[in-house]
Formats: sequence, C-alpha cells, structure tokens
Amino acid sequence: MAEHDLGPGERAGRARRRFMLMLIIGGGALGGILGGVIGGSSAGKGGFDPAHLTLNPAAAVLMAAGCLIALVALPLYMFVKVDEMKAKRNMKAMTAGCLAVIGGYPAWQMLAAGGFVPQPSALGMFVIAYGIMALVSLFLRFRG
Repeated sequence: MAEHDLGPGERAGRARRRFMLMLIIGGGALGGILGGVIGGSSAGKGGFDPAHLTLNPAAAVLMAAGCLIALVALPLYMFVKVDEMKAKRNMKAMTAGCLAVIGGYPAWQMLAAGGFVPQPSALGMFVIAYGIMALVSLFLRFRG
C-alpha cells in the first residue's frame, strides 16, 4: 500500500513510530559515546573502577550533562510521546527500580555489617535500580 493510500491516522502512527525509533537510536548512540569515553578513560587500569575514574574538567561537565540527558531527560520526554499503556508499564518498571534501591540498600548494609558482603556502593545501587527496571519492563512487555 502506497503512503498516499493511508489514512491520516495510519500516517500519524507511522510518523510516531519513526520518531520513537530515531529517539531510541539517538539515545543508544549517546549511551555508546558515554560508555566509550568511560571505557577509554579506564583503559589499561585493570578494569572499570569508578572511584579512580579521572576526566579533564570539560569532559567531566560534558559527561555529566550527557548522563542527565540520557538517564533523566530522554526517559521523561519519551513518557509524553508513548501511549498510556506503555507509559503505565514504564512507570511500574521505574517504581520497581526505586523500591529495589529503597529496600536493597538497607538490606545490603545489614549484610555488610554481618561481614557477608562488602559495603554498598553507588555503582552497585545504580546497577540494582537499572537492572530491576529493565527486568520488570521486559516482564511486563512479554507477559501477554
């Protein structure tokens, strides 16, 4: 079916899907750049250690802005661009990530106090929140 044979709703739907795809590709590219800079600044130091990450001041400001754009601004912007079902699913996933940190930090701290695990770290909390958000989002998307 040719583009001109489509109704206005179908054309709008295709345009919305193209726009979202471009946002996702742009976000992925931004994430790749941020990860590449972090990886490059950690090269040859035996792996990634956020406590010993060093950047020149200009790069640090650009990286901080990039992280805020990629992890806060872009998801918030995408909330207003998706349908209500996707927004609800994303909100549930974000809530699960938040609750994982709210409950996970004290539990991790108690286990550390008992000598079972090392002290909690900011990177560990980030990984827990992001991981839980991703898992819950995938679960909600494919549960049918």
